[in-house]
Amino acid sequence: MAWAGILKAPNLSLTFESSKVVVSSAGDLAVATGPYKLGMDGPKGQRIEDAGKFVEAWTRVNGDWKVLGNIFNSDKSST
Repeated sequence: MAWAGILKAPNLSLTFESSKVVVSSAGDLAVATGPYKLGMDGPKGQRIEDAGKFVEAWTRVNGDWKVLGNIFNSDKSST
């Protein structure tokens, strides 16, 4: 799982900021979107930084919000 490795990275900084949240009319499903910023030290000590966008889906279970899934895409070019 990608998150397991990322969360163990030295000097990790990770921020998500929901810029839009849409809740279903039934109040049991929500989708949040917005930007993220990621920074960490790489295996050779170099600083790795990234920024992009994310989407998260949430469901309400017994009054508590639980994440169903998320995806994020970097704004950096793949070339």
